[in-house]
Amino acid sequence: MKIYEFDTVDSTNSEALRIMKETGDMSFAVSSNVQTAGRGRFNRVWQTPRGNVAVTIVVPVPENKNEMSTIALVTGLAIYDVLSSLVTKSRTLTIKWPNDILINGAKVSGTLVEANEKALFVGVGINRVAKPEDIGYPTVTLGEITDADTSNLVHSLVERWEDYYDMWQTYGFGALVASYNSRMHFFGESIRFSLDENKQHWISGNCKGIDEKGHLLIEDKNGNVSSHFSGEFESPL
Repeated sequence: MKIYEFDTVDSTNSEALRIMKETGDMSFAVSSNVQTAGRGRFNRVWQTPRGNVAVTIVVPVPENKNEMSTIALVTGLAIYDVLSSLVTKSRTLTIKWPNDILINGAKVSGTLVEANEKALFVGVGINRVAKPEDIGYPTVTLGEITDADTSNLVHSLVERWEDYYDMWQTYGFGALVASYNSRMHFFGESIRFSLDENKQHWISGNCKGIDEKGHLLIEDKNGNVSSHFSGEFESPL
């Protein structure tokens, strides 16, 4: 897959859309040393100072549209695999549902998946040398742990993502559920879970992992399991 490399863009997802419109290409990646208007889930600001990793992977909208929401989880698996070779066994690498990557419970990477009628835009940010402060949860940089080259990270991530995407297209997300659950943060633990962006509505229970749709499964004290498409974890009970 071709990778377009830039020094500075507003957002790699936005730049990818412009490239697609200009070239007609719908299978490529975009990386940039700096993002001036990066964004994350719920339209939150994603900071990308020089030295961090920002990359967007573009592919045509897949035929199995019913499973498109699981692409975010597939991306989490790809990032996990790339970082697992860099993080020593003395540290714990996990995926916080749906796609945040944590090192010892601190966030090092996030994903934003967007789509239009023609293509998917899978944006990934990795804190390589800098991390956001005062955002309400712990963060970490790869530089605190290892010396990882930005270009190598980008190329490794794109290659690994393509591998997982091929598996996803061939076998469906169900084939990846066990792999995801084995890497999942809070798996088997008692948690609080917010059902809305403003964190006004909460449930609690035991995290049972995810199902074949990528939905979070929570078991209450009576043994009833509920399935959730969206929401956010709080720390374990």
